[in-house]
Amino acid sequence: MAVTRLDIESHVRNDTGVVRVHGEIDLDTVHQLVDAVAANTPRGGRVELDLREVGFIDSAGVAGLNRCRRQAERLDAAVVVVCIDGSPVDKLLQWTGLSRVLDVRSEPAM
Repeated sequence: MAVTRLDIESHVRNDTGVVRVHGEIDLDTVHQLVDAVAANTPRGGRVELDLREVGFIDSAGVAGLNRCRRQAERLDAAVVVVCIDGSPVDKLLQWTGLSRVLDVRSEPAM
């Protein structure tokens, strides 16, 4: 069995957290994503989740993104997802309906 790899860079500046994700989001790695978003979501602010370098996301990853959204809501924070228009991640967000509850953009604000 192949080991999936996920690299995450993150920081918080003022009222915005930034989480940049590289690799694959699946059952083996989704906890890293959820933990990083939780650690970088300021109360009353927003977290920008940059998925432009994500090559694969499965149903566990989709559930993880929804979990991140719910965590942010509890902190009165917003989640912004950055992905490439027409990419597999963008198509999955559209197909699952997450694009209706998440702010999906093609360019990062920061």
